[in-house]
Amino acid sequence: MVATIKRVVEWKGFRATVMGLILLNSVMIGAETYPSVMRSLGGILHAADRAILYLFTLELLLRFIATSPRRAFFFNGWNLFDLIVVGAGFVPGGEYLSVLRLLRIIRILRAVTVMPQLQKMVIALLRSLPALGHVIFLLCLLFFAYGAAGTYLFREASPQYFGTLHQSVLTLFCVVTLEGWVQIIDVVI
Repeated sequence: MVATIKRVVEWKGFRATVMGLILLNSVMIGAETYPSVMRSLGGILHAADRAILYLFTLELLLRFIATSPRRAFFFNGWNLFDLIVVGAGFVPGGEYLSVLRLLRIIRILRAVTVMPQLQKMVIALLRSLPALGHVIFLLCLLFFAYGAAGTYLFREASPQYFGTLHQSVLTLFCVVTLEGWVQIIDVVI
């Protein structure tokens, strides 16, 4: 019996079905943001959400049974993530409290646990985070240097954008993010 469940859990069709449920659940969550849809289909969406939650629970149970030894299931971070996300759906009153209801959105991230390729990407991203601190430090140095230069060069021409160092750095940030840069260019030129 366990060997059969393990084959089912490892079958591509099983993963595709779970992925399909995740996508369907995502579409339903998106549909719930429209009041007109909720007025006409609210009951159906709620029932379908509960059904998908039970199917996710069944999927987790099957994965738990297929894991050998059983306690190894709880040492896998992805399994714990799935357990927390699915378990949040059973929090009493969660369907009525908007903050707890928003936890359902996290179910979309279960796509990462279904697709091994996405797991590798997330792991690589998490491993690169410590090096991100060095990149941020370098960017801060560059903003400081160019902010100081901007203050000395453009203080007289545009004191509202380059009058002080912090104004110059903020102006540089606005230009880099393309937020309000047209107004800055109009004043400076």
